[in-house]
Amino acid sequence: MNPQNKQSMQIVTAHSWRIYLFSLSLILLAALSLPRLPVYANTITVNTTVDDIDVNGNCTLREAIRAANLDQPVDACSAGNGADTIVLQAGNYVLTLPGIDEDDALQGDLDITNDLIIDGADEAVTIIDANDLDRVFHVLTGDVQFSRVTITGGDVVYGGGLYVQDGTVILANSRVTNNTAFQGGGIMALLEDSTLTLRRSVVSNNSADNGAGIVNGLSTMIITDSLVQDNTAVFDGGGISNLAANLIVVNSTISGNSAGEAGGGIYASAIAGNEATGLYNVTISNNSAFDGGGVFTETGFEDVFLQNSIVAGNFDNGGSGPDCNGTLNSGGYNLIQSAVNCTILGDPTGNVTGVLPYLGPLQNNGGPTLTHAIYLSSSLAVDGGNPTGCVDRDNNLLATDQRGYVRPVDGNGDGVAHCDMGAYEFNSPGVPTPTPTATSTSTLEPSSTPTTTATATPTTTATPTPTTTATPTATTSPDPSQDVNVHLPLIVKSNN
Repeated sequence: MNPQNKQSMQIVTAHSWRIYLFSLSLILLAALSLPRLPVYANTITVNTTVDDIDVNGNCTLREAIRAANLDQPVDACSAGNGADTIVLQAGNYVLTLPGIDEDDALQGDLDITNDLIIDGADEAVTIIDANDLDRVFHVLTGDVQFSRVTITGGDVVYGGGLYVQDGTVILANSRVTNNTAFQGGGIMALLEDSTLTLRRSVVSNNSADNGAGIVNGLSTMIITDSLVQDNTAVFDGGGISNLAANLIVVNSTISGNSAGEAGGGIYASAIAGNEATGLYNVTISNNSAFDGGGVFTETGFEDVFLQNSIVAGNFDNGGSGPDCNGTLNSGGYNLIQSAVNCTILGDPTGNVTGVLPYLGPLQNNGGPTLTHAIYLSSSLAVDGGNPTGCVDRDNNLLATDQRGYVRPVDGNGDGVAHCDMGAYEFNSPGVPTPTPTATSTSTLEPSSTPTTTATATPTTTATPTPTTTATPTATTSPDPSQDVNVHLPLIVKSNN
């Protein structure tokens, strides 16, 4: 579809509600006591990777989406019925029907207008490719979830991979990669009442003039346990461009993104006073721009809040602010390697500037997404988080790091476990140990022939050990010469 024509669709009501028409009078309804009929969801299984809308006895992804949108059968796809689920097997689903100026999933991108779950086999093997014809997905309205898929090959004006015009959208265990757009190379979310949540997902290698990885227009966007990596903007916002909206990033890494002008990692110009951009245990490293390699805030749009986070090892070509340029609002316990040309307001407690966090390269340190490991126990980021616990915006305790590994642990060996700054918990033993269930403890009842052997065996099996998940820690201790951080200004630490 023609995305420029689609721009007119941006002026729509904030919510699209179904209107139920009743032809019976209230007296008749009361007399008959008619119950409300339940709405049952349907599961629609796609059985081919071909892209068509022909009546030929198969069920394509495009046909499945139309069946879910219309709540009626389309070719071999069964009729949708409420909040449906489309099941995708492993395969490369390449879009091949070019077309412009339509929002019915007939041509070009895949338009979604109803509540829907699209569930793949795994993001490594279930790939939806727009083939440079259009964007991949366009969510016009609805509660929509994408799970275990890769979204790629989009080429359009707004939102190359995923364009959330309105609705509530979740992207879980998925990838948005190698898409192109004028704004929002990977993802663009638009309207004020729309919400986009990323969980354990990766946005990488997308390109745009502005907001190469993600553009957040007026929406609420929540990013948790995720990675924004190696996206490239011609002008502003290599990783994320937050324009006039609420952006919350938790336990996530923003790395390797670049912008020709401002904000290699994050470009923020949202309205101050609403905590428009909130960063909680986030690692921002190895990003680059002409100004503000890590974070750039426009003058007058200053509400970038960060807490228990690391901004270090970023680069700027203009020489004015490698890690940050503009104003940041501190919630305490942050490590900002270079605060040159950056004003830090708010709570200074526990903040550290002018030091290396000792981050290794972006790599697989365990978990579903890549991270920058802290590789020295002497790093001030280790056990450097808030002593009362690292929390998200709603003060929920963060019991794991980006990888899903336990936090806090005693990383610096002082006998007290405090959470680390950033997305990675140093020396964590791995995923939380499952709590033995009541069923497993019931096997410990004495037998008719009481022996020590009978009770010892269930005891050892009832307490899983995290030893096997602790090994990634040993692989994250690179030589200090590999440290991605290169600046060494004076050490400044504030504890008041």
